[in-house]
Amino acid sequence: MYIGFRESDTRIVFSVCVRFPSLGIMSLSMGGVRMARKLLGRLIWQAWLFFAVVSVVLHPTELRAVDGDASLATIPANEARGGASPARTLVAPALPHLRNPIPLTSQSVWTNTLAVPFVRVPGTLVWFGVWDVRVRDYQAFVTASGRLWEKPQFEQDLNHPAVNVTWHDARAFCDWLTREERAAGWLATNQAYRLPTDAEWSVAAGLTEREGGWPMNKDCQVKGAYPWGSQWPPPRGAGNYKPVLGVDDFEHTSPVGSFAANRLGLYDLGGNVWQWCEDGYDGKQKERVLRGGSWLTDYPDYLLSSFRDEYPPGSSFGFIGFRCVLGEVKSP
Repeated sequence: MYIGFRESDTRIVFSVCVRFPSLGIMSLSMGGVRMARKLLGRLIWQAWLFFAVVSVVLHPTELRAVDGDASLATIPANEARGGASPARTLVAPALPHLRNPIPLTSQSVWTNTLAVPFVRVPGTLVWFGVWDVRVRDYQAFVTASGRLWEKPQFEQDLNHPAVNVTWHDARAFCDWLTREERAAGWLATNQAYRLPTDAEWSVAAGLTEREGGWPMNKDCQVKGAYPWGSQWPPPRGAGNYKPVLGVDDFEHTSPVGSFAANRLGLYDLGGNVWQWCEDGYDGKQKERVLRGGSWLTDYPDYLLSSFRDEYPPGSSFGFIGFRCVLGEVKSP
């Protein structure tokens, strides 16, 4: 039996009614030790399945979004403009066939095939990668796909964030990783990687912003809120910013996780590299949103958590990278 995310209570009960006749009460008359042992094994399996299904029926919110499907393949217009969705609980399927099913508790950490931890971000429907996609991660994609990738003009090791990556490159990486992990049995068909929306990124950064509108309309609207707090200038160890600020010892990018994580366990939501978001900056959709600042950023407004930068999606620079989120899609 396959129990999916969005099975209705009626459908689950119907499946139980259909399956349980297969226990074959009449088969008791067939006799024999071998048949009895087979029947006992089937009884144990069906009993386990029965309790699992009853748990789903009695506690449906543990296995699916409480108010219906959550499509990430086509982002609703209000979310694409930076609007927030109604509060729902994103959970992952605890399916026996998955090699590493995502835990049902929001406090847990799930690690993917690239050894990237993901954590649940309350107020969104997604799990965030705790750091930017690293050189080692993106190199695996480049090797597998044959995609061209120009290295920066400064030294990086495998744990630095991948840079010189366009918005199109970042999305291609997410699609590739989704295919790979579905094929390997790590993701269900209704789970996929993608870039975070502008609204999701704001929630992850601890911002409370008005719903709706384009990212352009929310640019710099939350004053005095920086990734490290409210003080200016930033304290020593606040992150990897322009050397003139004197808060770190890195000239260019730094290894992910070099500075303290925020309250959700997310690193580098300020500094190191700018991060691509899914959204267009405004209604023209010619430029895509970037969040977070980089090792080249020092201007106070640019370091605000609410600041939005914008670049054409084909842009690639040594100060731009990305992180992935993981969530639900409609099953094909």
